[in-house]
Amino acid sequence: MYYNKPKRRRFGLVQPIRDKEKLEEMKEELKKKGTRDFLLFYTGINTGLRISDIVKLNYNDIRNQEGTMKQYITIVEKKTNKIKKFHL
Repeated sequence: MYYNKPKRRRFGLVQPIRDKEKLEEMKEELKKKGTRDFLLFYTGINTGLRISDIVKLNYNDIRNQEGTMKQYITIVEKKTNKIKKFHL
């Protein structure tokens, strides 16, 4: 099986960023533009979640009723319906 095969999309070929220097450059550029986009990108590259799953997260997903941080987040992926559990 060929795991690094580029995916075809409506807008052309999409390949992941594999170069660590390019990832760092991207993070720095996004930091300049604001916290929101940087955090979305950072969350995506560190969890492997799609953006459609990341943007659905809200305050109550990471905090319990007392306002303290939960130990885990459980997410059902939109595209695959897989359940993922992340330690915070």
